[in-house]
This record gives sequence, structure tokens and C-alpha cells, in this order.
Amino acid sequence: MRRMALLPMLLLGGCRCGLPEIVGGDSYLRSIVQPAVSRFYEAAPADQICLRRIDIIPANNKNGGRYYNVQRLVELHDVTFQHDPHAEWNLLNATNHELCHAAENQLGIPLDLHDWPLEVSLIPRYPERLHDNEAFAGMCQLGPEAVQLIGESCEADSPGARKYPFIRDWVYPRRLDTVRWTTAKVTPLGGSEVFPIVNREWSVRPAPPGAFRLATEQAPDITIDAWTGERIEAQPIGHEVLSAGPPSNMAEVAGVSNGTEDLMVVRAYSTVGDVATRYVLRDADGVLHRMGCAPEDAQPFSVDGELFAAWREDSVLRWAHFEVAE
Repeated sequence: MRRMALLPMLLLGGCRCGLPEIVGGDSYLRSIVQPAVSRFYEAAPADQICLRRIDIIPANNKNGGRYYNVQRLVELHDVTFQHDPHAEWNLLNATNHELCHAAENQLGIPLDLHDWPLEVSLIPRYPERLHDNEAFAGMCQLGPEAVQLIGESCEADSPGARKYPFIRDWVYPRRLDTVRWTTAKVTPLGGSEVFPIVNREWSVRPAPPGAFRLATEQAPDITIDAWTGERIEAQPIGHEVLSAGPPSNMAEVAGVSNGTEDLMVVRAYSTVGDVATRYVLRDADGVLHRMGCAPEDAQPFSVDGELFAAWREDSVLRWAHFEVAE
């Protein structure tokens, strides 16, 4: 929530353009807020977003926080006493949300270049003049890690999700140490006409060595050589290891591990339901690699220590090999 506080400008004394001081809250609350603030400032334009401090105070209304523009002050409301199972996630988003208000105001972000529809349920809570600001902060609160992993727009993105590159360029232009932007090596390997019936449910499982098993609702399973695309004699299904979980503020659709690396299909959701779906690879050091656009139905799998993903194009099953470029 953005507030234009009516205090004299000399209250700006002590405003800091580095990491702001965090005041109040117990060690649990600080363990949520401090890393979020550090990540935000690591990705934001250097020395351009100045705050006097961030205050963690008892909740006194339904808002997660407030940004006071004149004082350059952020308030975050402690809602953990409500025993909300999503309280930690809400506090993380509130932190990013209010920092995004600060960025929009202090960086002079030209919001008039895009439409910013506000979530319908929030419209009565804010004056019309603040609708664009709240909608922008609602998308920006996804945070630097997720926005940087989304990368450029993809054809399958919903219209609103195509604004994430704009947000990245203005608010999160400095790459996080935990994110790599240009290291994807995706090798398409083939396609197979295997879906004579449209809209059939399907799944893939590893069938080592070097193969995977395609299962559908109304036909026998098919075993396919992952490298050549040839159909081969059925092999036992291998053990599948799930990934360690999605990046911050992204939802994992599916994910597998080869023992040292994870390949995930993840989604980012905007405040008005727009969706961006991406491949992300987590390497052995925990670094996240942006691997590009992912079809909505993509399914990752691992065979013989290698990472693959399959997806459907009408009646054709396609798949590709994923690795980090040297």
C-alpha cells in the first residue's frame, strides 16, 4: 500500500541508499524480512532506492504494509499472530510489494507505457489514482529471483505476464548471484506420432538405459530411445527422483533430479491470474539457470543421469535434452 505522507521534507535526513535498517519484530520475523530486503537491493539499481528504515509493527488493518513516500519509510505488519499457514509467504510478498512502491516512486518508472489492471477485489480499497501503482507492485512483488528467471516473453505467456521483462529492466536489472541468464543448452531430439486421440492424458517415466516410457489412457505403453527416437522393446521403468523444490515465489508444475541437478517446469502467477511457464535448472551448487520457455504440459524426466523434458504438439510427442553450457 502506498501512502503520500504529509511531513516536511527535512524528515528525509538519515535516508539511506544502501540496505535500510530494519527496526522491530522478533528474530523469526527478521529472518523472513532481512533476506528479502537483501535480495531486492542486490538486484535493484545501485544506490538509487533510499529508505530511512523498515519498521515491523503489530498488524492494525488488512494491509500487509505501507510505503510512506515523503518520509522514505516502509512499515510491515506482523500478521503471524493470526496463525495463518501462509503468514510467512504473505510477509515476504508484503516486503517486496512495499519495496516495489519505493522503486516505482524513486526511479520514476513510466507506468503509462502499459496497462496495469488491478485485481477486482482490491479496486474498492484504493483511490482510482493509485490503481496502476498497486497493480504494478502486485506484479513486482514476485521478487527478483522469479522475475529474472522468467526472462524474455514467450509466445504462450498470457498478456499481463509479458510485462515481467519491463519490471526486470527497471526494478531488478542487476543479476543475482543465484541466477544465470545465458547458460541454457537445450537440444531438441525428435518427435513421434503417438497421440491418435486428441486430449488424451499422458505421462513419461525413465526406462534406462537410454530410454523413456510413454503411458497414455487408452493405448499400450510405448518405450522410446531418448537419443534416437526409435521405439524399442519395453524395459522396466526406472526410479524417479523429485527435485528439491521451486525457486522463491514460483510454483513447481513438475520437477526431477539426476542426483546432482534438478530440471523443473515452474510457473509465475500475477495478481490478476496471468501466467508465465518456464524451464529452470538448478545445478549442484544451487545456482538457478534460466532455460527458456516451457509448454504448459511439459514433463521433465531423467535417464542415465541426463535431464530431458517431453511435451505434446497435437498428435506428436516431442522432447529435448537440457544441460548447462560450458
